[in-house]
Amino acid sequence: MAKKDIDGLIGGMGVATSLISSLLEEVKRIGGTAEDVHRLVKPEGRQTITEMAKLVVFSSIDGNIKIKLDVNYDQSLIEAVKEGKYDDCFTYDLSLKNFPNHQSGQKEVELVLFCFGRQVYSKEVYEFEGKHGFRIATPRELLKLGARLPKLQLRFPMVALGPVGRHSLLLYGCNNRRGLSTTSDSPGVLWNGNYRFAFVREKKQ
Repeated sequence: MAKKDIDGLIGGMGVATSLISSLLEEVKRIGGTAEDVHRLVKPEGRQTITEMAKLVVFSSIDGNIKIKLDVNYDQSLIEAVKEGKYDDCFTYDLSLKNFPNHQSGQKEVELVLFCFGRQVYSKEVYEFEGKHGFRIATPRELLKLGARLPKLQLRFPMVALGPVGRHSLLLYGCNNRRGLSTTSDSPGVLWNGNYRFAFVREKKQ
């Protein structure tokens, strides 16, 4: 449905009623109360509504998540980390030696977080690159996502896989704290099934 049809969707009481009913059922299922629902229509509930809207817009039908980002490739990794305001940072070395940068300027990219739904070796992720018009996202691209949607990493860990022999960048959540870390990578590294791997959809020439 085109964006111009959103107003018509809002006016469709059947859809609205179904949406509200589903929301209330889910709130009840996870132990919520009427007070939790009432809070959504108050000023303090606006941020929650915004986060819900982001999930609707940025989630694809196959469970992966996609979002368009404006990335400044001239920004240093240290500056990008500061922009993300992470609670915990465990970084080995953010130098160009470990995280080479082959792009410049500012560009819009479509970043996609892929979930393989099982344990996966880095080799399999490398092999996925190039298929269906995707490339592995760079650390700057994943850091821009972390700054744009800071609460997303509290749901699952995300990885910008580095080239073989280099370092990968990880965003994760623990005890409601947002963390960032780096790790060396090789084809034999095994990742748990809850990890999301960051890719960028290549634009057709």
